[in-house]
Amino acid sequence: MKKKIAIMVENSRAYGRAMIGGIAAYAQEQPDWILRPLTVEDAFTPHLNDFDGVIARIADDRLAERLSHAGLPIVDVFCQRVRPGIAGVDSDHRRIGEMAREFFRTRRFTNTAYCGIPGAAFSDARATAFASATTHIYGGRPAKPLDESQFYAERADRTPDARQLKRWLKTLPKPVAVFCCNDLRAIQLQQAARDIGLRIPDDVAILGVDNDTILCSYAEVPTSSIDPNAFQVGYDAARLLQAMMRRRPEKKPHRVRVV
Repeated sequence: MKKKIAIMVENSRAYGRAMIGGIAAYAQEQPDWILRPLTVEDAFTPHLNDFDGVIARIADDRLAERLSHAGLPIVDVFCQRVRPGIAGVDSDHRRIGEMAREFFRTRRFTNTAYCGIPGAAFSDARATAFASATTHIYGGRPAKPLDESQFYAERADRTPDARQLKRWLKTLPKPVAVFCCNDLRAIQLQQAARDIGLRIPDDVAILGVDNDTILCSYAEVPTSSIDPNAFQVGYDAARLLQAMMRRRPEKKPHRVRVV
């Protein structure tokens, strides 16, 4: 009997596309898997009952509660927090932060800064691993509840906190090396820096995450980026979902596995 797997992962960025590629690679190795895209809106309809398992980027409690109540095996590939009954596979944000720190250290930067999305677990974890006692941390973005717009609505050509970014950049000692939580943030930061007359990379050297070659091509100055191996995150999430479908879903918290 065929198993229908719902995939709730955005595909507008390299991270999401690579993750879907990993899920698809695992599915092609199975004789009975059928993958189907599912929107957040679909999750709140009876259509969800047609599936045997779900792989999703769960950004808010509302979606998490809906998926949990469906009684299906679920793997979260965003891992904002540990959720009872929902397993998780995520990038190793600690290692990503360490790689960024080493990248700047070998290039002998003494002034470092971090520009992320305060309140997003992946961003905060990367900041903690990257920052030293003297690292300047950006915290100016208006606080708001995280939801799926984190993946579907953000754009490289529209920066909601552009004014705050520019004010923050002016306060940093120059030259400065800035690690950004992802490539979208890196592009937004580069535009803010150029708008106030800072030179890239002479005044502000920028490093992102996701290895999004299409997004980075928008930048006037090429942007370096860490590849978080999203393909393997997707592949491991699919493999974990297979194991969960072979046994009854558990209500206890699952350990988040990292790639």
